[in-house]
Amino acid sequence: MLYAEDEVTQAPLVEEKTLRSILSTEYGITRGKVHKLTGYEDCNFKLTEVEWEDGMEGPSKVIVKITNPIEAKDTNTIAAQYEVFSLLRSAGIPTPEGVETRTGEMWTTHEMTDGTKLPVRVFYLLPGENLENFDFTPAIVTEVGRTLASVHSSLDSFSHQLTHIPFISPENVQCMKREAEILSQRKLIDGKKKSLVERTFADLDERILRRRGEFDEGLIHSDFNETNLLIRNGKISGVLDFGDMHVSLRLFDVAAAILYLHLSDRLGQSLDSLVSHFLVGYRSIRPFTATPDSLLTAMRSRLACSLIYGLRTARINYRGGSVDYVLKTQSNGWETLERLACRYPFEY
Repeated sequence: MLYAEDEVTQAPLVEEKTLRSILSTEYGITRGKVHKLTGYEDCNFKLTEVEWEDGMEGPSKVIVKITNPIEAKDTNTIAAQYEVFSLLRSAGIPTPEGVETRTGEMWTTHEMTDGTKLPVRVFYLLPGENLENFDFTPAIVTEVGRTLASVHSSLDSFSHQLTHIPFISPENVQCMKREAEILSQRKLIDGKKKSLVERTFADLDERILRRRGEFDEGLIHSDFNETNLLIRNGKISGVLDFGDMHVSLRLFDVAAAILYLHLSDRLGQSLDSLVSHFLVGYRSIRPFTATPDSLLTAMRSRLACSLIYGLRTARINYRGGSVDYVLKTQSNGWETLERLACRYPFEY
C-alpha cells in the first residue's frame, strides 16, 4: 500500500497572521491584500498590491502555495517541478515562475500548527482566467488537447527519476479499493456504488494495467483540468499545479483531461464530441494510439478514483468545517460513472 488508512493528504489551514510573518521573514514581502483560494490538498493564497522591503524588487501580485504533506515527503519531486516549469516555458508553454527567498532558494520550510513541516512557495501570477469560467467551445477543447500533447512531447526529454505517486492516481488503485471497503463499512457508499467501483477497477486491471507495455508511458501532469488551465484571448495562458506530476501512462492524462471537461461542460455537449475535438488537437502535435475501449476504461477509472478520494478526504475532514469543495465531483460524478460503465467505446 502506498498510503496508510488515515494518512493526511491536506496541508492545514494557515492563519493570515502566520502567512504574513513567513512572507515578511523569508521573502521580504511587507504588505499585500490576502485572498484565500480554494485548494484540494495545498493551502493557496493570492496576494495583490504587494509591497517589498526597501531595497528589494518583486511583482505586485503573487500566488502563495503551502504544499501538502504527501508532496512534501520528497523535496526532490518539488525541485523537479521547477525544472519542468523551465523546460515547458522554453517550449512556449506558460507555467508558473517561482519567486526566490531572501537567500535565493525556491521555497522555505516551516512548521505548521499541527507540527508538520511543509514547504512554502511564492510564484508570479500568470495572466488569464481559469478555464472553468469559459464555455468549452470546440476551438477551446482542441486547444486543450493540443497543449497537453505539447506538454507530453516536451516532457519526453525529462529524464529524472521520480518516485512520487499522488493518492488520486489510478496507479494507487490498491489504496482506492481499501478505501471503498472502508466507505462501505461506514455506510458512506451503498452497495450499488461499491459494486460500480469494483467493476471499474477490475476493468482497469484487465484492460490497461496488465497490458501497460502497450501504452505510451512517461511523465504526466495528472490534473490537467478546468481549474489548472488559464485562458486569455482564446489561448491557454497558463498551465498550473504540477503537484500530482508523476511517471505513468499518458493515456491517464488524456482520459482525465477529457473527463473533467465533460463533468464541467455547461454547453451540454456529447462526450463523443468532446473526445473528437480534444483528440484533433492532441494528434496535431503527437500520436495517440490507445484504443477507444482503453480510453473509456481510463476515464472511468479516474472518475472512480476521484469520487472515492473525495469521500475519503471528507471522511477524515482534517481541516474541519465545510467539505463542499472536495465533494465537487460527487454532484454528477456517480451518475456519470454509471453511464460510462454502460456505454459503447468511442469511435475515432
